[in-house]
Amino acid sequence: MENVMLKLKKYLNCIILLVTGFTASGNSPDESIEKLIRHADTTYWLGQAEKGDVRLFNRGLSALDQAEVLCQKLADKKKASVQARIDGLRTDIIEQKEMAHDTWIA
Repeated sequence: MENVMLKLKKYLNCIILLVTGFTASGNSPDESIEKLIRHADTTYWLGQAEKGDVRLFNRGLSALDQAEVLCQKLADKKKASVQARIDGLRTDIIEQKEMAHDTWIA
């Protein structure tokens, strides 16, 4: 069930990306991906500064989902390095989100 919800979330993020016209803003996929990764990184650090703000972590994860969609348009060599950056940052954000969640529960 959790896997289905994760897939649904990714598809919804894709739809939001298309509806908002993010790619239609004239930016190349490379520029858009970099902006999304920077946004996710910013939410990571702000979330930590705000003592584990889960909403900020969720925004960062959403930006990474959007970056991952755009990453599929890149050449294979570039795609691998960008995907590695996305995966690394996603892991960091998820760890902080879990710690924040555990802190509020305990």
